Amino acid sequence: MATKTIIQSLISSLIRTNPALIDKTEHADVEDALLANSYGNTVLEAYSNIADTTPNTTIISTDLWYRLQFLKQGRNVNVTGFLYNKKTEIYTGSWLTIDTSEYTQSTEQVYINGITNTGIAVKLRLSNNILILDGAVGANGYVYVNFNYFTQD
Repeated sequence: MATKTIIQSLISSLIRTNPALIDKTEHADVEDALLANSYGNTVLEAYSNIADTTPNTTIISTDLWYRLQFLKQGRNVNVTGFLYNKKTEIYTGSWLTIDTSEYTQSTEQVYINGITNTGIAVKLRLSNNILILDGAVGANGYVYVNFNYFTQD
């Protein structure tokens, strides 16, 4: 997916500062970058003891599982899915780190309302790309999330 920086670079190198007339291929490259930024693909991030991969996130604990879908359109990212506490005790604290630069959140913190599998509302936040459970979830409990945040670029 293209970021603002990538699109600006393409416009500058292929259109503004190109001494020759722009050809169809160069123009299409700029348009493709604009389309990719507007119509993002849903990226599934999952971690469990099964052979899931986590290319865009870093796990905090092997007992903290998750299955989240990220959809980025422009600077807006929508995240839906669930967190699963495989620990044998109640858990509160950091869950995962989003470590792909394209998904780096803007400087503001994002406060999130989640709900557990028992129907209890819990508070979460995204701070410095770390998803943190401020509330608590019981042993073998789930937290369902659906939230948006803005990226830096």
